[in-house]
Amino acid sequence: MKELSEYLNQPLRLKQVSFFKRYYELKTTEEVIGTMQIRGFFGNSAEVTFGDKKWEIYKPSIWKSNWHIRESGYENSFAHFERKLFRKANFVFLPVGEKVQIVFFPFKAKIEIQTEDKNCLIRMATKFAWTDSAEITITAKSPLVNKYPWLIMLAKLVAIERKQSRAVTVPTMFGGF
Repeated sequence: MKELSEYLNQPLRLKQVSFFKRYYELKTTEEVIGTMQIRGFFGNSAEVTFGDKKWEIYKPSIWKSNWHIRESGYENSFAHFERKLFRKANFVFLPVGEKVQIVFFPFKAKIEIQTEDKNCLIRMATKFAWTDSAEITITAKSPLVNKYPWLIMLAKLVAIERKQSRAVTVPTMFGGF
């Protein structure tokens, strides 16, 4: 299997396979690179697969907005995502003190995964369709992209969570319907 950085500046597509299923595929025009299956009634965990490697992205508590990442079959997480309220950037704390940001742009359907130095590694642009779809572009060669390919799926999970929480809060803000 090719590493993610080998798809530099090539358009990749992250697409929900069916409207009724919470199963996503990251693919080029001819091959599937990775998959994500969202599990649980509230979508509190997801199984991510890239090649022969599997990870689990999960919420340790439904009351917190943090996500943890562990290898499939292991108990302890090795990385975690922390959401900062009212900020554009949210941080993913990786092993050995590494850190990346997931940046959500307000009023735009664009998400970027950046290094601490604000260098963009991965860009995700959401596309309108009946099923959830996004165009992914690997914008820089980095060992972080190859080492942690699940970052793309984590960004998508957080985007789905943000979209669902906005759908719940917006109608009540104006007195409901």
